[in-house]
This record gives sequence, C-alpha cells and structure tokens, in this order.
Amino acid sequence: MNTRGPRRPSASSAADLEWAISLNRKILKILGLWTYSNETKWQTALSNIQTCFFALGILSFIVFPQTLALIKVWGDLTLIVDNLIINLPATTSVLKILVPWWKKKTFASIFNEIESDWLQKKNPNERLVMIKYASIGKIMTVLGMLGASFSLAFYHLPLIFGIVPRTITNLSDQPGSLFPLQSVYLYNTSTPLRYYLTEVSELIGGLCAITAYTGIDVLFAVIVLHACGQLENLSNRIEVMVETANFSKYLRLHVQNHCRLIRFVKTIEQSCSLMLLVLFASVAITICVLGFQLIEVCTNKNLDIPVPQVIFYIQFLSYCMFLMFVYSWVGENLVTQVSSNFFEPITLFNVFNN
Repeated sequence: MNTRGPRRPSASSAADLEWAISLNRKILKILGLWTYSNETKWQTALSNIQTCFFALGILSFIVFPQTLALIKVWGDLTLIVDNLIINLPATTSVLKILVPWWKKKTFASIFNEIESDWLQKKNPNERLVMIKYASIGKIMTVLGMLGASFSLAFYHLPLIFGIVPRTITNLSDQPGSLFPLQSVYLYNTSTPLRYYLTEVSELIGGLCAITAYTGIDVLFAVIVLHACGQLENLSNRIEVMVETANFSKYLRLHVQNHCRLIRFVKTIEQSCSLMLLVLFASVAITICVLGFQLIEVCTNKNLDIPVPQVIFYIQFLSYCMFLMFVYSWVGENLVTQVSSNFFEPITLFNVFNN
C-alpha cells in the first residue's frame, strides 16, 4: 500500500508489519483487491481482471445454474432449502468482492493507517498489545479459511463415491450426471467431456466463492482488531500521561491520535456497513435453512439421508456460526475499547484536579 510519507522503520517494525498483514494481503492480491505502492496501469488492469474473474466465475458457475434450478423446484420446501444453502452464500460472496473493489481507495487508506501504526516508534508494551490483537486476527483468518476449505471438500468429495450432499430430484438432475450443486444448465451435460468440464467449473466456482466469502470477513476482523489495539494503547498512554513532565504536549498528541482513531473507525464503518447488513441477513437465513434440514434429518424417519450429507450440514453450520462469532466478538471488543477510552478522560480530569 502507499504510505503517507517517507520513514525509516526499524527492522523489527518492518518484520512485525509483514507478519501481521501478510496472510490477508495474499488473499486480497488473489482477489485483485490489493493496491500496490506506485501502482502502474498494468497492475491496475490485472487486478481488475482478477476481480472480474472471481465475480463472473461465481455468477456463471454457481449462482446462475442454481437460480435456474431454484425456479424449477419452487414450491418444494426441502428442495428450496437445498438450493439456498449454497446459492445464498455464493450470491453474498459476489457482493463481498464488488463492495471492496468499488471502495478500493478507501480500503487502501485503511491499510495505510495500519502500516503507519506498525512502523512508527512505540514502546515494548504497545508492541505486545498490537501483536496480541494481530495474533487473534491471524488465528481467525486461518480458522476461517480452513472452515471454508472443509465445507468445499465435504460438499464435493462425496461425489467420488456417487453421493451428493443434497436431495436428488428429477426436476433438476439428469440420470447418470449428478452434480454436487442443485443446478440446471442450458446445454446437455450427459456426455462425459461436458460432464467433467461442468463438474470442474462448479469446483472452480466454489473455490472463488469460499476465498471471497471468508477472506473479506476475516479482513474486517483484522482491521477492527487493529483499531482495538490502538485504542488500548491510547488508553494506556492516557493513564501514565499525568506523570509526564510535559503534560500539555502529550495531551495535545493524544487528542490528535484519538481524533485520528475516530476517523479510522468511521472509515471502517462507512466501508463495511453494507457488507455487514447483507452478511447478517445471509448468515441468519443460512443458519435457519441448515437448522431446518438437521431437524428434518432427526425427526423424519422416512428420509434416507447419507452420512456425508449430515456431516456437511453440521460442518457448514459450525462454519457459519464461526463467521457470526467473528463479527460479533470483534464488534463487542471495539465497543469495550471505545467505552474504556470514553471514561479515561473523566478519570484523568479527576486525578489532575486532585
């Protein structure tokens, strides 16, 4: 990302920065959403092509054929639920790509702030606080990507044994050419070559969807946790500020830093509010339909559902709940830090007057 001005960071600060954002940066580069320093027209064009590939791949290989199938199975609740379990998150993942691409400059400024915070001079305690929150963000990133990968594997691998993790119906499925997705295609998929190419296209669409769906969620968590770390450091500085010799100077610096953090959090809110709204609606509906399917499995003895399908339902439900936990926990942590910094000036005022 472009930085706000030249600086001479220590080797330790540069290494900490690389450690903190390297994983999320790789995901953004894959999605074509990363802004390079002194970005050339060729890099901009290549990034836009990558973003279009992911968006069109998800729409063409998952959303469009599943929407056609949804129209055909409309009226059968069980088949509609089977469709929405994948179709809804896939559609949401397209939005998660397009919103950051549309607000690419805003996200670039957010990473500029993160880079500046890591490279500026700080004491060991402040560094440990930043590492603590960055570690939580990296753990969430790894767990989120692993959960998404397991979901994709549990959905596609059973096909090797002739099992699909959904209800088979003659409304959307052709005999001898079963696909993991409940999908309808505008061409004949019964020939071996077309069948295998279509199956590969669904797998590619799934890879694009899980990368976008999870990558943007964990990116939001990393950004918010960075803000939490900066607010905690600010709170700690305010606590010890009264003991410093040049009180007025440090007070002015801390007020400026506090205003900068307010602008930083406001930028996050403006960039991610639409995604948050869609995500909570999408995850809530997905959890409901998964819960409906699990209840059907447990209560309807007439259903002959294979074990891989039940495993997929449980695993995918756990994955969706994890993403909901990520958003809820980092948001609650941010509220806690903001509340702490709200009461710190009051405490400082009382101590200063006494």
